[in-house]
Amino acid sequence: MNRSISFALKLGLGLGILALIVYFVDLGDTLRALHGADPGWLLLSLACYVSTRVLMGVKWWVLLGGRGETVSYATVQRALLLSDYHGLLFPNTLAIDALRAVLLRHHPRGWTHTAASIVADRVINIAVAALVALLALAVSTLLVAHPFTPRVTLAVLAISGSIVAAALAVASQRLFDLVITVLHAIAAHGPLKGVVGRVLRKLGELHGAMRTMLTNPQVVVQAVLLAVLLVLMRCLSAYFVFRAIGTPVGFGWILTLMPVITTIALLPLTLFGLGLKDGAFVFFFSGIGVAASAALAVSFVTYALIIVTSVVLGLLASVIGPPLPVAAKGEG
Repeated sequence: MNRSISFALKLGLGLGILALIVYFVDLGDTLRALHGADPGWLLLSLACYVSTRVLMGVKWWVLLGGRGETVSYATVQRALLLSDYHGLLFPNTLAIDALRAVLLRHHPRGWTHTAASIVADRVINIAVAALVALLALAVSTLLVAHPFTPRVTLAVLAISGSIVAAALAVASQRLFDLVITVLHAIAAHGPLKGVVGRVLRKLGELHGAMRTMLTNPQVVVQAVLLAVLLVLMRCLSAYFVFRAIGTPVGFGWILTLMPVITTIALLPLTLFGLGLKDGAFVFFFSGIGVAASAALAVSFVTYALIIVTSVVLGLLASVIGPPLPVAAKGEG
């Protein structure tokens, strides 16, 4: 599909969903909540969000090789911040990950290693976020009287459970081999047999490199711990935004809902998660008694946090930091 058409469709879908949300939510209350937001709490929220970019950089560096890596942490962090910044022009997760791969495409261990680290990073991120949501739901159910409606509880269970299952499926060698075998059989007698074969070989190399990372206990433990901290800081950022607009929400409840909302926003169906994330905020938080207008206000603030952080840190990374890897002599 033509890129401009795809862009227009995603933008239109996002704006359509947002318009539908605004139709049912009192936008005046949302704007008043934003106008009266406490700057102190917002600064704390911003600090928490900035810390997530550092944690993301460290985690990516660990997956690339950590202390044994030929590319420094500072270089990896710079590549991440630049991808966040330039990703504002192509606001969806797939494009930002593609930018990460492009910026480190001349990694000494090869492009496949870089791409595999990004896939492994995403698998760990979504799996850990889903597990945190399930654990928080279980603890709130067992230890305190949680406010979740049945629809919210079922949604958290269904989405988080599906994410964990999908992450395990992506990491499974047996399932991957089965899929490759089936695709080979389908393409065996077709006109694109050669092309399909080359693509499947590349996928095999990518999956193998990812599996190497995900079966290294030391790497996995470090990456998972960093992913847990990442989820906690994202949730803490949202917690402070709720405090800023005068609608405090229990941190345990945010731990249950924010990982699911963040994952929904990653779906490449709209630009920047526009509409999807707003709808998820309203659906889940109104399900625990938060006013829909307040939930929408928090969603709007999260966009501002992402944009401000990406622009400021991206501009700094454009002029400060070590050079990115370049092609070796003789390399195309």
